[in-house]
Amino acid sequence: MTQRRVGQADVLETEPLLSDARVETYSDHHVESSDLEFETTLPSTQAPNDEEAESAWLAELQNRPWYRRPSIFWMMPFLVVFGIIIGVIGSPMEQLDIQIICKDYLSREHDPSEKSSVFSYSGIASSATPDDRCRSPEVLAFVALVLGRYHAISGFLALLTLAKWASLSDLFGRKVLLRLEVITISLSQLLMWFAASSSNPFGYRLLYANAVLSGFFAEGRLISPAIFSYVADCTSTQERSIMMGYAGMTFALGRIIGPSLGGYIVKSTGDLTSVIKIGLIGFALLFVSLLVIPESLRKHDAFKMSEAATSDMPMNPGPPKRGSFFAVAWESLKRGLLAIVDPLLLFVPGSVPTSPKLPSRYTLALLLVASHLVEMALFGIMALFIPMTNLVFKWTSYEDGHYYSFAAACSFITFLAIFPLLQFLYKRYINRSGQIELPSDSELDSERNETLLGELDSEERQSTSDSASTDNAIESLKMDTSFLLSGTMLFVVAFLIVPLFMTVPMLYVAEALRQIAVISFTANMSMLTTIVPSHQTGKALGALSVSNSIANTVANLLYGGIFAHTSATVPWFYYYVSVGLTLVGCLILSVVWFSYHTRRNKV
Repeated sequence: MTQRRVGQADVLETEPLLSDARVETYSDHHVESSDLEFETTLPSTQAPNDEEAESAWLAELQNRPWYRRPSIFWMMPFLVVFGIIIGVIGSPMEQLDIQIICKDYLSREHDPSEKSSVFSYSGIASSATPDDRCRSPEVLAFVALVLGRYHAISGFLALLTLAKWASLSDLFGRKVLLRLEVITISLSQLLMWFAASSSNPFGYRLLYANAVLSGFFAEGRLISPAIFSYVADCTSTQERSIMMGYAGMTFALGRIIGPSLGGYIVKSTGDLTSVIKIGLIGFALLFVSLLVIPESLRKHDAFKMSEAATSDMPMNPGPPKRGSFFAVAWESLKRGLLAIVDPLLLFVPGSVPTSPKLPSRYTLALLLVASHLVEMALFGIMALFIPMTNLVFKWTSYEDGHYYSFAAACSFITFLAIFPLLQFLYKRYINRSGQIELPSDSELDSERNETLLGELDSEERQSTSDSASTDNAIESLKMDTSFLLSGTMLFVVAFLIVPLFMTVPMLYVAEALRQIAVISFTANMSMLTTIVPSHQTGKALGALSVSNSIANTVANLLYGGIFAHTSATVPWFYYYVSVGLTLVGCLILSVVWFSYHTRRNKV
């Protein structure tokens, strides 16, 4: 399954990713006028803060008809179906990658005269029954290297494009990213279908073409910022964390069904590509469903971003300057690097002024670094899980399907029961300890109605409301830091027990712990959407996705090399590397936790 806000004028004037866009571009793109609505207008002499704007916006949403009111409940059916499809195609596609690489490796190794065809040796690559030679340490070491390069290419290209795609959601709506995600995955599946056919003369090298396609359109990396931006648009700060949990829960519900279903389909048909046909039909249905789901982006925020995008453009740029080929190439390279660096600048110490919600100028940077390390540890384990289980336990897509269904079931239980229970117990604890009481849902609704009716005109009431909103935000952030740190510590345990007790039951135990630990990611995104100005939510989550893409790229190269050198001796050694990275992340998050939980006593 990856958002931002406003501080002072200098922060708002930071050049956005779409700095070369025209103001009128917003109206030129196809966003339904009924989807994007203006916020409830406030007197021009009063500059509303984020809390006021949020209350006014949420109050306006309550007065819309149900079919035009954005809500997480609109996204739940989409996420369930999306989760089912991803689950169905996930494991078979990874096994298909291994089969394609293996057949090419064996044909070139044992029959050099048949270099033109991948399928000159041991049948077709789409066979659901793997050749035992494809499970040897030698072949799987080569597979790990190829897949490491594949993911590195995809990840590097995603670095150049992800922030650009993610920032589009702040201008043209969150559904743009969802449409792009559905289209890109469909094209990738079609390319894999061809790669597994007897008409493929390129062998496993066609996987690199798929990596270029996936990387350029940031395949698989847009769903998270799109969904969490959508949730942030239509929920209050206090409700945001739990609603993001519900989003993860509904996606997990689809993943419970999908992997086992995919494994059963492959076992019944004997063809790994059979799931591609089912996936293409499902993605077509999802694309049509996006026509019905209401857009969540506020038109007010969209115009803010559009105005910021052109604020630094000269009024009369004049004729284009001529330059050498190298000058043009250098300028293009700088713009590409800017696409990577610009969203990350939001996390540079001092970019967002310190406030009660941001106790230190280093807090955002620390959150990003810790997230980067933990994600790199997790990406490395995920990238090598199927090659490792193929080698150690001789698993097929059928066993993979059961494992991933179990993982999704654990995720579903986590977000349905464990995460809400932990939040309830935490709130109960702080209420009993005499700290600020977090508001109930009825109190939040009452506050929105008061805002809509104009009962906050009084300067005294306004001051009281601002103070209460800030206190509530701080308490929510303190809760999020607790879940963030405890979840990361649980990752350490989950990563460590696998190499210590390398058995199938322990894999399942570790996966259950890891799915509970995922609450740390939800808490991290909730923190970002609370700290950063609301009109930069897409940019902040886009920066987080950029960081994750860097982690993915580095992890695949690093872990692929480690597995290639240890596959014949200790193929699970890379788990210890993940333990070390996550421990460093825990130390960093301890500093963040301490800064929030001691600041209140200083005030």
